[in-house]
Amino acid sequence: MAKQLVVAGLDIGSSKVCCVAGMSDEEAGIVKILGALAIPCEGIKAGAVLDIREAALSIGKAFEEIEKIINKKIGDIIVAMRGN
Repeated sequence: MAKQLVVAGLDIGSSKVCCVAGMSDEEAGIVKILGALAIPCEGIKAGAVLDIREAALSIGKAFEEIEKIINKKIGDIIVAMRGN
């Protein structure tokens, strides 16, 4: 049986956090998308973290919500954020 992992991609922007989660099938070399969402993001502007608490709350909420949507725990994540 092929090893399947729950993976997610997280894009952290100034106005929103977008997250897409999927099931990776290493044997077949594919990822089946299980769910996606976008939520408002606070604490970040132009790729710079202005308020770490607000940014962390937004990112944490994205994780909680996507795990509820897909009804699974995320194992690995790839993060994208512009800026320095």
